[in-house]
Amino acid sequence: MVLFTSYIAAFRSYADFSGRSTRSEYWLFQIVNGVVVWGLSLLAWQNGFPTLITVLLGLYFLGSIVPRWALAMRRLHDTGRSGAWLWLYLFWIIGWIVLLIMYAGRSDYDNRFGPAPASTEDRPG
Repeated sequence: MVLFTSYIAAFRSYADFSGRSTRSEYWLFQIVNGVVVWGLSLLAWQNGFPTLITVLLGLYFLGSIVPRWALAMRRLHDTGRSGAWLWLYLFWIIGWIVLLIMYAGRSDYDNRFGPAPASTEDRPG
């Protein structure tokens, strides 16, 4: 149930690029998002890419771009980094690895992006 709560929370904060998101909120969203994309892709591949499933996959992908970027930016804020680090996505493998390490990092205490999230699972110490 926690998986879907984090997933829905990311879509509720659809275009909120300020504030912070915990490590678990970020990764639980990514798990559900990955399963949805993988499932729709598998259905499309199994059925020879029929139009309806392919359109659904495309619509889902487009509809989830802004929440994914907003959540990624809030996750960077939670580790004390600026959202400008998202430009690393342009540097394919190396940039992606660096961002992956940043997303997996521990939450920072209260920082310039706001107080620490209510959840304490990411707090150092």
